[in-house]
Amino acid sequence: MKEPIGADELPALAAAVAAELGAAWQVAPPVVSRNGSQMTCELTRGDGHLLYVRYVSYLSTARVEIGGRFPRGPRPRDVRAPSITVMTSRGAAVIAQEIVRRLLPAYTTALARVRVHQAQCAHQDARRAQLAGQISLILPGTREGHVRFSSRSTTGLRWSSAHDRLMSASFTLREEAERVDLVELHNLPREVVTQLCCVLAAAETRRARSQPGATAAAS
Repeated sequence: MKEPIGADELPALAAAVAAELGAAWQVAPPVVSRNGSQMTCELTRGDGHLLYVRYVSYLSTARVEIGGRFPRGPRPRDVRAPSITVMTSRGAAVIAQEIVRRLLPAYTTALARVRVHQAQCAHQDARRAQLAGQISLILPGTREGHVRFSSRSTTGLRWSSAHDRLMSASFTLREEAERVDLVELHNLPREVVTQLCCVLAAAETRRARSQPGATAAAS
């Protein structure tokens, strides 16, 4: 396979830029695209900052693109990873200065928002998993099922009796288990329905107490 243009120059340039940025920055091994047309280098910092460096065009080494990357996982819809371009002829020192001046402020702000969002999503996932576990204790054999038009912050639960085809239940847990849609409860014993209602009521009470101003309102 033919090497991408600048296969020797780009890693050296990325290393020089990292050195100009400071000792906290390290260069990861370069990665070549599947079709072999483009090479990308990554600059990493100990606090989780991650930048990519690549030529703007796979046909020329005249201009380099540097952009931010986010951790894997969900991110706010209105957040985009910023990027800049700089002429390679300006040298590693100027490229590093442009990164500090034009890229890092916007990237650091966006990265902080992504981290907050991912922490919130992880908390929501944990709350839904907790409620799903409580439902499973009442209805052993409950399994996750498909939810139409669902987002990643939705968990669908399905249960059916192995002994009575008419007995079934379906739940949709949304976001931080704040909204629970009882899609169907068919022919369940009254005591089981009562237990489910108690679990869901307790989840709603916890949700209400966790809302801002709930303590002040209660007092």
